[in-house]
Amino acid sequence: VESSRQELHQAVAIRDDLRSELQTSQDLLTERRVQIQRLLHECESLKTQVNRLNIALENSDEMTSTRRDESQALSLELTEMTSQIRSLHADIESKDESIGKLNESV
Repeated sequence: VESSRQELHQAVAIRDDLRSELQTSQDLLTERRVQIQRLLHECESLKTQVNRLNIALENSDEMTSTRRDESQALSLELTEMTSQIRSLHADIESKDESIGKLNESV
């Protein structure tokens, strides 16, 4: 009878230990689930930030391309104006020469 009581006492102690370990494991599992949910939320937040940054980068690239095109157009316009100025300058010099020759002949 004493042996049975000891076995029963040991079985109850083992059961209590196992219940305690189960509770600890369940608590850890719950904690890990909360951490996973937090990480998933952070991941979604980071994805949103990356998408926003990609959009901003695309917009920046478009603006840069537009500014580059505008700069090239202005450069071409400046080149044309410079050419026109040189042509007008040459025309003025030619007309000055002609006027000078006419003055000499008079």
